[in-house]
Amino acid sequence: MEQVVDKVQERWLGSIDKEEPDIADEFYHKMRDAIREIHATEGFVNVKVAKARDGEADWLTKIVQANSKMRDMIPPIPDAEGRIAVADS
Repeated sequence: MEQVVDKVQERWLGSIDKEEPDIADEFYHKMRDAIREIHATEGFVNVKVAKARDGEADWLTKIVQANSKMRDMIPPIPDAEGRIAVADS
């Protein structure tokens, strides 16, 4: 069903571009304005990420740094020469 919907949508949009370019321009401007409004309300003013250059690390960087610190705290596994065999009773 999705393939049929995609094909119909493709044909419809293609016919708008050919027969009525003014409608296509109007749709384009409305979509662009809607995206700009979303950016403004979500913190992307003038298509820039809000507080992108404040110097603070983002959440993903903080997680990676914490994981590397935890990994560094784990003692290394002794190699075969450093193991000691203990007799069991």
